[in-house]
Amino acid sequence: MYVPKSPFVAALLVGACGACFAAVQTPLVVDYETGTANSGISGVIVTHATAPDAAYVVADARSGNYAIAHKVTLDDPAYVSNGSPRSESSTNRVWSSAGIYYDNTEAVYTFSLSLRDWQPSTSGDEDILWQFKHNQGRHDIAIGLQRNALMLHWNGNANRLALVQNVLAPGNSLSNRWIDFRFRILWRSDDTGWFVMDMRLPGETDYGHTVTRTGISTFDPTPGTGTFGYLKWGVYRNDGSTANGDPATRIVYHDDIAATQIDTLFVDGFEAAATR
Repeated sequence: MYVPKSPFVAALLVGACGACFAAVQTPLVVDYETGTANSGISGVIVTHATAPDAAYVVADARSGNYAIAHKVTLDDPAYVSNGSPRSESSTNRVWSSAGIYYDNTEAVYTFSLSLRDWQPSTSGDEDILWQFKHNQGRHDIAIGLQRNALMLHWNGNANRLALVQNVLAPGNSLSNRWIDFRFRILWRSDDTGWFVMDMRLPGETDYGHTVTRTGISTFDPTPGTGTFGYLKWGVYRNDGSTANGDPATRIVYHDDIAATQIDTLFVDGFEAAATR
């Protein structure tokens, strides 16, 4: 029987945290322990970029044995998909899992990422590293790196917050080290939605750096957009330009991606169960 490598995920899957969650629905676990770029899940899209090294499995994992790397090199059409330089995996075809989210649903998400040999950009162009992506629309929530700051976005780019300044500072760079994220989100198209984001930086034992936003729209209500959202991770360099001084190549690793839809969340229980 397959046993997830993350204790947090395992607790959700086997019901060890039954006191914390009133109902647990179809969890998604993408931890790459199969050694394959889709983590053994047929619906996970690995990348639409055509370069042979646009996405590949690596042995430098957050935990366990494997993680995934995404690579984008500017000015090379092999790293372009949907008209932009990007290489991203996504869950928009994993229909039966919590990798798909809908209006009026609630979920917990965890993932880890590692910037590989990154140098600061002087142009101010941002590289997107993680998206809660609204189908046929903008990202509902996203994580990116702009110049030397790790950024959090919500409601597309309408709201932006620097989570960490000087991420790539000489002598204290977070490059080639793992950063862990945890999101708790109530998806709502009206102004009753909310999210809580926790982060764990290298060397830290517990999650912290908490960002909470309540009374907001978390699910894009724009007419004409899709009826669901999904998870997307990799490198998206929409505005990247070597002519403007952006580094030609960016590589990022992701690991320990998990999503669990829930009906009822008890905050105290969540805090105890979600620490891995």
